[in-house]
Amino acid sequence: MSLVKGIKRLLLVLLVAVFSYSGTAFAYNSQAVQIYNDAIDVSKHGNFQEAIVLFKKAIVIDPAMIDAYYNLASIYEYMGEQDQALSYYEAVVVKNPSDAEVVYKVASIYYQKKDYEKSLSYLKLIPANSTKYQESLELYKKAVQEYNKKKQALINTRPVDLSNISVKDKSIFKELQGPTGIAKDSYGNLYVANYTANTVIKIAPDGKRYVVAKGSLISGPIGLVVDSTNNIYVASYLANQIIKITPEGKSSVILKGVNKPYYLYLDQAGMLYISEQGSNTIVTIKVI
Repeated sequence: MSLVKGIKRLLLVLLVAVFSYSGTAFAYNSQAVQIYNDAIDVSKHGNFQEAIVLFKKAIVIDPAMIDAYYNLASIYEYMGEQDQALSYYEAVVVKNPSDAEVVYKVASIYYQKKDYEKSLSYLKLIPANSTKYQESLELYKKAVQEYNKKKQALINTRPVDLSNISVKDKSIFKELQGPTGIAKDSYGNLYVANYTANTVIKIAPDGKRYVVAKGSLISGPIGLVVDSTNNIYVASYLANQIIKITPEGKSSVILKGVNKPYYLYLDQAGMLYISEQGSNTIVTIKVI
C-alpha cells in the first residue's frame, strides 16, 4: 500500500485499491463489493465524507475487506484527522501484521504524536528484509533519542527531596492536646480535634485560636471534616456518636450508636462515610 501525500496521490491510491481489490473480489461479500466500489467512485470527485460513510458500510457487511480500512485511514489522514486515521491503520496491521509499509505509517504517526514508546513498539515489527527497514531504522534511532530525552525530563522534574528538612522547620502549630483530625473551611480556618482535651479548636489564618466545641458531646474526638457550607462533622470516639457543629458554633448529635467512630470522609454528593473501628465496618449517612 502506498503512503498518502496530497489529493492527487490520494486519488491514485484509491484507484489502485480498486484494481488490486478487483482481483480478489470473489472472496468478499458481493454487496460489500458494490458499496466499496461506490465509495471509490465518490472519492474520485472529492466527496470524502460520503466515501467515509460507504467504506464503513462495506466494513460492517464484510469486516475482512482490508482495502476499505486502508482507504478510510488514507482519507482521514488527508483530512487531518490523525487519531481516526491511526485507528484504521492499526486495524490494517491487526489484519495483516506483515504489511511493513502500514506498520511504518503507524509508527510515524505515533512519533508525530510524541508517543515514542508506542512508535518504537511498531518499528520493532518491521523485519530486516523489508523495503521499509532502512527507513524504519532511521526513525527508530530518532524515537529512541526522543524517548530518552522524555525520560530524563521526568527525572529532572521529580519532587524535591524533603528528607533533610528538620522537624523544627516543619512545625507550625504547637502546644496542642492530643491532636487527631484536622480540616479546613472555605475561609482558611484550620480545625483541630484535640483528643486529650475533648475539644475542637479553630486556628484562624492570623494564628489566633478559638474553642468551637467542648463538653459531654465531644468525647475523644478523632475524625474531622468540613462541608461546603462550613459545617463541621466530628467523630466522637469515646461517646460512639457523630457530632455536627454549625458555623455559629451550635453542636448537635446527628448519629448515635456508632461503634468507635474513627475516620470521616465526605464526598461531593453530601454522603458522610464513617469508619467503625469497633465493628470493622463503614457506616454512611446523608448530611447535605
